[in-house]
Amino acid sequence: MPIGSSNRVGYGKIADPGLMSELLQQKWFPQTCTFERKTESRLPMGGLSYAWANVTDFVDLPCRKFDRLPHEGRTLEIIEEEKFWSVMLASYYPNIDPAWRLVMDTGEIYDIEGVDGDSLHLYTVVVCRIFSPVAQPGV
Repeated sequence: MPIGSSNRVGYGKIADPGLMSELLQQKWFPQTCTFERKTESRLPMGGLSYAWANVTDFVDLPCRKFDRLPHEGRTLEIIEEEKFWSVMLASYYPNIDPAWRLVMDTGEIYDIEGVDGDSLHLYTVVVCRIFSPVAQPGV
């Protein structure tokens, strides 16, 4: 390398752009999930009725659910008691709202605790806590 030239960190291609399509073909994301937002409507007597509706473009997304790993402040006992999980999505979704909920293809419903993406915009990780082990109408 000539003097004065540099190869900056983060410069150039550092990840194979075909990585996600290869992982999808290899069934690395064996599940799907759908994000829902709370909706409200006015009842005839004036009260409010609440329901959950699918969020457009956030339906049947390929994903993989992982146990949350223990770290300082989050012991294995807390994870098991609170039922914390990580759900990795097979694409980058920066607009996920933590007020939404996540419904797995198994019918499990999760409250969203946090959303994180990688710096290369390849995937999204949703940290969530189980709300209901199976879908229940009107919950």
